[in-house]
Amino acid sequence: MRTKKLLTLAIVLLALAGVWPVNLVNAWVPHIDVEKYVSVNGGANWHDADTPPTPRCCRVARRSGSDL
Repeated sequence: MRTKKLLTLAIVLLALAGVWPVNLVNAWVPHIDVEKYVSVNGGANWHDADTPPTPRCCRVARRSGSDL
């Protein structure tokens, strides 16, 4: 845990100084993972927006070829 804190501090200090050593390209870098959930039935059920198949809310009526 202490190693991660020291590495994070070093990365922040280097970023503030405008220096980024090549050997730190693959180092541990903190990140934020944002998840989006969608509901198609007023909030009764929630689905992860990234999980296939996507949620379906209704059928779309097909038009005849002349209407396209």
